[in-house]
Amino acid sequence: VSAAFIRAGSIDNVTGIPYEDTQFRRNAELAPHLMPVGYYWYFRPNWNALTQAEYFCDLIRGANWKAPPVIDIEENGGLTNTQVAGAVWSFASHIEDILGVRPIIYTSPGFWNSYVGPTSWAREYPLWVANWVNLGVLVPLIPNDWRGVQPVAWQFRVFKGGGSIYGAQSADIDLDTTYPGFELLLGEQEPPPPPDYVHLDIVIEGQGSVQPAAGDYARGSEMALTATPAPGWVFDYWLIGMDEYEENPLDLVLDEDTAVTCVFREGAG
Repeated sequence: VSAAFIRAGSIDNVTGIPYEDTQFRRNAELAPHLMPVGYYWYFRPNWNALTQAEYFCDLIRGANWKAPPVIDIEENGGLTNTQVAGAVWSFASHIEDILGVRPIIYTSPGFWNSYVGPTSWAREYPLWVANWVNLGVLVPLIPNDWRGVQPVAWQFRVFKGGGSIYGAQSADIDLDTTYPGFELLLGEQEPPPPPDYVHLDIVIEGQGSVQPAAGDYARGSEMALTATPAPGWVFDYWLIGMDEYEENPLDLVLDEDTAVTCVFREGAG
């Protein structure tokens, strides 16, 4: 299957302002006439996941794409595995809420195993695995969270200086192979109208952080609120209305505007 994935953009790692790739509009105009295309976002988990997801969706909503959107995960932003995993989940689930399409996760086994996993939800998303090896190797390494699940695509080599051999204008290109599951993902995607949003408000008592962040989410969104205490503090409980919850992460379904208080207390971690 011939297809091309176009970089849509990313978020500035200094200012936290999302931006459009300089070649996005040109590639989005020309490439769909040559082969099926999809778009990817270079994700930075240390910046607001919802801001990135909404900017990405706004970029590609009116574009011609047949392959699902892709989240490119290569950096941890200095966060813990739990924080990175929470940010990735928030970004990916928000993309699905907005566009009605489950995104593909692009990552390498070494990075995911070291800086993101383990998770209980990653295998629900199609995997595009980056495992750069010699051409004679027929089976890629797979991140632990997808063990036993066949990826939809495998980026097996970065071809330096030989792009023209494959009809590309760029000298350096990535070579990929696809699996049968990739063909099933291709097709005209018809993004639904914007979803009905509800608001999540988060109040923090004590010192610590919560992911995903407060903001507007599609009604019915499912999320796992994760509390991370600051040094010298421990998580105590969640408060929603008059009800207290001690589990962390806390599974939550947003059917209406919801206010959540996360309580930390001083103590040894």
